[in-house]
Amino acid sequence: MMKNYLGWLLCLASAQALATTQPELNQLGRTLIVSYQVQNNIAQVPCNTDIMEGKCFTAQLTLSTQDIPVAQGTSLYFSHMSPIADAVAESTNISVTHINGDLHRIDFLEEVNTNTSIAINIKAPFWHASRSDVMPNYYLVSGELEPVVIDSTQLQHRADSQLPVAGHAQRWTKPEQYRRNNDDNLPFETAQYDYDQAPAQWAVESRNRIIPQVTSQSEQLGFLSLTGIRLPQALPALTAWQPLLAQLGLSVGEQTDYAPVDIRINESDFSDLNNQDAYRLTVNETGIAIHAASEHAAGYALVTLAQLVDPQTKRVNYTHIEDAPRFDYRGVHIDIARNFNGKQVLTTIIEQMAILKLNKLHLHISDDEGWRLEIPGLPELTDIGAYRCHDLSEQQCLLPQLGAGPDRNSPNNGYLTIADYQQLLVQANNLGIEVIPSFDMPGHVRAAVKSMQVRYNKLMAQGKPEQARMYLLTEPGDPSQYRSIQFYNDNTLNPCIDSTYRFLDKVLNELKVMHAEAGVPLRTYHMGADETAGAWTQSPACLASGVDQENLTGMFIERVVKLGNRYGLTMAGWSDGMDKALPALTNSQIQVNVWDTLFWGATKTVSHWLHAKVPTVLSLPDVLYFDFPYQNNPLEPGYYWAAKSVSLRKVFEFMPEDMHQMAQLWTDRMGKTYEDTPVSGDFPIAGMQSQLWTEVTRTPDSVEYMLFPRLLAFAERAWHHADWEGKVAQPNFAGEVNNDYASFAHAMATRHYPRLIAHDINVRVPPPGVKQDNEQLFLRALLPNLALEYSPDGVHWHRYSAPLRIGEAMMVRARVLYTNKTSRVVQLHSPLAQ
Repeated sequence: MMKNYLGWLLCLASAQALATTQPELNQLGRTLIVSYQVQNNIAQVPCNTDIMEGKCFTAQLTLSTQDIPVAQGTSLYFSHMSPIADAVAESTNISVTHINGDLHRIDFLEEVNTNTSIAINIKAPFWHASRSDVMPNYYLVSGELEPVVIDSTQLQHRADSQLPVAGHAQRWTKPEQYRRNNDDNLPFETAQYDYDQAPAQWAVESRNRIIPQVTSQSEQLGFLSLTGIRLPQALPALTAWQPLLAQLGLSVGEQTDYAPVDIRINESDFSDLNNQDAYRLTVNETGIAIHAASEHAAGYALVTLAQLVDPQTKRVNYTHIEDAPRFDYRGVHIDIARNFNGKQVLTTIIEQMAILKLNKLHLHISDDEGWRLEIPGLPELTDIGAYRCHDLSEQQCLLPQLGAGPDRNSPNNGYLTIADYQQLLVQANNLGIEVIPSFDMPGHVRAAVKSMQVRYNKLMAQGKPEQARMYLLTEPGDPSQYRSIQFYNDNTLNPCIDSTYRFLDKVLNELKVMHAEAGVPLRTYHMGADETAGAWTQSPACLASGVDQENLTGMFIERVVKLGNRYGLTMAGWSDGMDKALPALTNSQIQVNVWDTLFWGATKTVSHWLHAKVPTVLSLPDVLYFDFPYQNNPLEPGYYWAAKSVSLRKVFEFMPEDMHQMAQLWTDRMGKTYEDTPVSGDFPIAGMQSQLWTEVTRTPDSVEYMLFPRLLAFAERAWHHADWEGKVAQPNFAGEVNNDYASFAHAMATRHYPRLIAHDINVRVPPPGVKQDNEQLFLRALLPNLALEYSPDGVHWHRYSAPLRIGEAMMVRARVLYTNKTSRVVQLHSPLAQ
């Protein structure tokens, strides 16, 4: 009897612990104050993990109650980039559990009273050296109540940068907070650093420079007044270019005072260049003539013409231009899987790509955190795989990774319908852009794995085992244990089961149909080719396959490449994975993206593929990953595993065909020098691709901020070979680069910034450089066409024109002339300004 009585008391206590009502949980979500403060990255203290040799950084997570207690039995879910190894709260009984990926849970094993603060000391591997490392949308769960997001952890919109910032992320003002470890010797890019880098004054450029720069241009005396142009009615394909010309200030119509443009399309006339993007443009006393290898090359010529028009006088100097790109492949990779930012931002990107003469849009459509394209016959891929919410069984949605929060209606959930995708295909095709869909595999495929598991469960419950197994991507009963680089234990498909290949065949076939119905044939498919070490070590199917464990990835890639080739597709993939199948792919139709860093041997990898005569696209993270920060400053968002500073200038000065010489100008990711050797191989580099991954890029404004203006510098290098490239050892190298960059910056800031802003694109404006010396405050602009402003109180702003007395200004910013677009505000009292 006594045992039964004690059991009854324990059950009663447990029931009382969970007796939180929905209004109480809602109020707790509104009032609980959460703060996350990195304490020390550098110390790298011992901790309970097998990652990073058992060394961790330290941080403190503080929870402060107000008028509502945290009831015993409540749980708090949150994302943390690296798995928390140890967590201790001295005054409260809690437990912290790593669930999967970046998702963690705090369980409150006793009540936290009102008006109480608890500090949870955290140890986790790697580092948190940037504000954007802190994930948003922590949420509370209690029994069967609706989960509630904690208000203090939601994203706050910054009025200056237009970027979202996690409200609970605290300060990164000490070296042990913004440095990663003792080896981190990168210069800290404060406002003082920016001042030292900026010229005392930007030179005024007299001519209208084109971005990207043309191959050759000769001007003659005379000019043509140009209020607008008339295009030949025999070329309706050029209609798609008219809105882009309008962005550049060139009107198109049938008005009698508009100048007619004579356009001839003849590819054979450019056979010596072997390039469909080549064109010639002539403006003289007889009018405007364009001779192009293709209709989209004629569109490029019109974009060039628009930039030749003086915006004040509406005149075009007599000129003759011969132009063609250095690379056939000029690509932009956009990750829509990690965070889905909608269709409209893709439409915007396609327009800007065409203006910049870029021609490949690599759409990363699926990954662990999402599947973003409707596939007929497999509705679970988008019903489940396109949504993250609080469902630990993952029968309704995926786990809420990357700070997604518990709500299925979160703005980062969703997908492209077939109609959406086909509209993008048509838009891109009309502007000379090939869309390359990518569904990553055999790793990075968790969204598909979980979606097909739901399909399996549903059909098994209906008594349809054969249909259930048809597209299953994992092997029931496989006891293999592994951990991916993003800390998942279930994100890899099985290469040894037939249903995996039925699934891939189904997806490829549906893609072919989508493209055909849109009138845009599918030509290239990117398979990813990422793997997860240890994923199939105990798989019965793989053990029975007769293929050695180390050869399974190569076997899988070979089969998928052959499958795609049978569909007439070029099969692309990332270089490390594709290399595992290279001997078997010698005569296959393939392409590789090299994503090694320069300091880790990218030149050797490029040489390896060029010797194999495989079309090779440069996707180097240390200069071409645009999800990395613009500068080494914790207030600039982005991942930074390969570089903490990918500035506009860095992208501009990259020499893709002499990349080994970058070792004389750049350092590795920790600020140390490195050595490199030239690329070898007679087979030419196919091109370049910029990458934007979206783990911490959660809004269309953020996408635009990370791309612009870097995409303009990328286009410059992908299209144009500068005279100074490959001449690092020459004494005038630095001067030539500086002069070319100043000319580029002037054209970008005076012509392209205003049009981007007018088109409501959130282009990044660099904040001022600041120098405080002898009781005076000096400011410098990091680009031309910027007005510098200061404020004594954060409310009233004044134009800077001469040095100020220390104390006159509390904060400073830059503004694009004649617009409302400003930079991030620099707080002068902060160590980040020193």
